Amino acid sequence: MAASNPQQDLVDIRTLSLEERMSLRGEPFVDIRLCGRTFKQIPRRLLLAMSTDAQHLPAQVPDFEAFDLPLGVDERSIVDIVNWINLFTRGDTNGFLSPKGQFEGDIKLCVAANAFGMRLYAEHVAGKRWASLKNGKLTPAQYDIIDRVALSSHDPFVKTMAFQLAKEKKFGSLQDNAEFDDWLDLHPKTATAVATHLQQMETSQQRRWDQERRRQQEENRRRLELGAARKAENDKKRQEEKVKKQLYSKTAQSGVKTVSQEEAALLRLRR
Repeated sequence: MAASNPQQDLVDIRTLSLEERMSLRGEPFVDIRLCGRTFKQIPRRLLLAMSTDAQHLPAQVPDFEAFDLPLGVDERSIVDIVNWINLFTRGDTNGFLSPKGQFEGDIKLCVAANAFGMRLYAEHVAGKRWASLKNGKLTPAQYDIIDRVALSSHDPFVKTMAFQLAKEKKFGSLQDNAEFDDWLDLHPKTATAVATHLQQMETSQQRRWDQERRRQQEENRRRLELGAARKAENDKKRQEEKVKKQLYSKTAQSGVKTVSQEEAALLRLRR
């Protein structure tokens, strides 16, 4: 595996002073491309400071001149992100990547930021959307948007949405729901993520069953061992009592009186 680019540490530029941000600017510049088309340019040092994906470029191309985004990233969002980076590092705007204010635009912006390797900077945009998604308060139309805008079944929004749907599919209102199954057929990214979550749930449930079975087996083993130990102790006591009775019977028949250890001790004291 190729080593990663060692140029500099990844930083949150929102924590830097204006002087520190300005120090990341300047040549050389990197072309931000989609399908071979250059949309914007950004200083290489600045991109390396902000992007995990840029940091992971192979070490044999430390002087890379282009950063290619995957097919499907929204073009307008690419421009908005680069504009925000350039403005913020010059001190011309605030430290947050601003949400669009409407659902599809915000999802597109978050997907683009993730494609840049800048998920950290998408959190402000995603904040309210994440809350609605995790609480299961999205509409069917919003589910459609997430599946359409996301780049793959591994997209954070798709995975979170699919987890909620998988729980309903396994335990809730979507069990044996043919309409939902038809919907999944038309939304392959979500369908893949739902299937993954269902498999994980099955595996987790099987693991819990196995753990419970082992716990019960261990409990039964200990119970049997305890029972066997008690039986052995009781058998020993019964055997001792049996021997005592046999000795008493023999001494009684011979006319010899037996005394206890306590009685023998008293007799010795009286002598």
